[in-house]
Amino acid sequence: ANVPLPGLVMTWQVPHASHPDAAPLAVVATLLAEGESSRLNERLVRGEIAQEIYADADMRRDLGVFLAFAVMGSDREPKAAEAGIRAELEDLAKKGPSQSELQKAKNLILTSALRERETSNGKAFSLGEAILIYGNAAVANNGLTLVQNVTPADVQRVVKQYLTGSKPVVIEYFDQSRRPAGGEK
Repeated sequence: ANVPLPGLVMTWQVPHASHPDAAPLAVVATLLAEGESSRLNERLVRGEIAQEIYADADMRRDLGVFLAFAVMGSDREPKAAEAGIRAELEDLAKKGPSQSELQKAKNLILTSALRERETSNGKAFSLGEAILIYGNAAVANNGLTLVQNVTPADVQRVVKQYLTGSKPVVIEYFDQSRRPAGGEK
């Protein structure tokens, strides 16, 4: 009853935070959903399919989760967002990002991390995250180097391996009036 707009969440299992593919997956999430010119913003928000989009490589000490979600326009179906997300992933798998698109994504990640570290709390959070999630305090200092070293081929490889090469868990959200007959109450 409290779902004002339809929505869609897609999740894929990905490796742990210390895995060599963690940095390329973080770049993929940024390519998809960070900034006005991100792939999903262009396709889904500017294409008037979704009102909001988000993607994240949620890396943990154990296995992580890559997720993409969209909050739909009131007259749009989640299947349209799913098709758009799948199309952008297929495009990344086939063509990879352009060098300028990749550099922009890296710059966004770097800028965000540096802004976070401008405060004592941000520095403490980065250090704590490095210790708890990565088991290595040095990651607070050298983790961004891993992002800077990501290539278009790395992006293509991780998208093929983890995102287009496996089946996601797909969840569609609707208000109660759209619940299928016989659905759980």
